[in-house]
Amino acid sequence: MKYFDLENVEEIRQVCEKVFGEAFSEANGSKDAEKVDKIDRKYQKLKSKLSECQIMWEVERENLLEELESEREKAQKLSESQERLKRKVVKLEKALVAGNQVSEDMKSHLKVWQERSKDDHERKQKIHETWRKPRRTSRSSTNSASSSENRS
Repeated sequence: MKYFDLENVEEIRQVCEKVFGEAFSEANGSKDAEKVDKIDRKYQKLKSKLSECQIMWEVERENLLEELESEREKAQKLSESQERLKRKVVKLEKALVAGNQVSEDMKSHLKVWQERSKDDHERKQKIHETWRKPRRTSRSSTNSASSSENRS
């Protein structure tokens, strides 16, 4: 088809009608055997070219159909891949949200534990200090109290 610069089946049909029309009108118009032979040869050549065009057209058509099918398969695979990736993105987004929530919860728990630890440390220091101070004072006050009781 490309060789004869024909784009579609309609153009092939028009060429055939033109060729056959010319061949028949020339044959009817003249009874001369030489002209009939010439027309017949021309007809055979055109018929041969038409046959070649049809074969090339079929080959081209088959190639295009194969290419189209291949492209459809690629498009289908890409579409399936895109759907899988969308599902993965949704899962990852959910995991990210859950991870962020866990992170916030852990930060909150860490703050609470740090405050408790600080409070415990301060409480232990106070207890430690109170145990130290009263023993000293209590020994001296106990000693002074018992000595004052003994004195009385």
